[in-house]
Amino acid sequence: MLGLGNSITGGAALDDFTPASLGSTLLAWYQFDTGQTNLSGTDGNADNEMKWEDQSGGSRHATQRTDSAKPTFTSGYVDFEETSASDRLGIVTGDGAIRLGATSGTDACTIIMAVRRESIGQEGRILGSSNSEVFGFGANNNTIITKSTGGTTINELAAADWNGNGSATEPFIAGEDFVLTYTRDTDGEQLFFKNNIAMTFDTESNPLADGEVDIAFLGAHKGSDNVKAFDGRIYEMIICDTVLSTSNRQATTSYAMSKVGL
Repeated sequence: MLGLGNSITGGAALDDFTPASLGSTLLAWYQFDTGQTNLSGTDGNADNEMKWEDQSGGSRHATQRTDSAKPTFTSGYVDFEETSASDRLGIVTGDGAIRLGATSGTDACTIIMAVRRESIGQEGRILGSSNSEVFGFGANNNTIITKSTGGTTINELAAADWNGNGSATEPFIAGEDFVLTYTRDTDGEQLFFKNNIAMTFDTESNPLADGEVDIAFLGAHKGSDNVKAFDGRIYEMIICDTVLSTSNRQATTSYAMSKVGL
């Protein structure tokens, strides 16, 4: 389908591909309609835990025990509400976060997410650290936000009109399911792909600082309530600690696209 040949990493046939085929580079995999539980117990306690289990084998589960901060599991995806600025799932690891670049000192990565923006008009962060945003959308329909954990400025990129459907349109439309793929190499070069097609950008402010990236939350800016709540759905999230080869990036993106019928 994508001109990848008959095999990819690990020798898996394209039709049989899942992110598990990526091996040790796969840091976390939150899979559609898999490993999702929501206990109903005492608010704040373990018997009240919502959990989206990490399918990578690394046990980096995304959890929430506070009722007021729980998003909603709906038909296999996680629904985050704009009206609830506290909605978030926290990443449980021995380090307290998923640490990209902890060994190399860079934040080289590939992050693939199948998502939907329910509304346009306010900033919405999809990934956050303990004290800052990591990745998300600006308030309008063409802006992507990125930031290193140790950086002091936000990198804001304004995407050009999107031509993926054969005619120019706004890159992000409320109610649209899509797969956004983000890569960053050891030199800090960032690339973005929507539904396996490269995106271009009209402007970029504040080039991203080098350094580690800590991912501690899904669907939130940081650990406390904030006004940058993500209003939308996360169907699937795949996080790797290197820039995937073109064939593996395309195969993983195609896998994620299949989860939203693309």
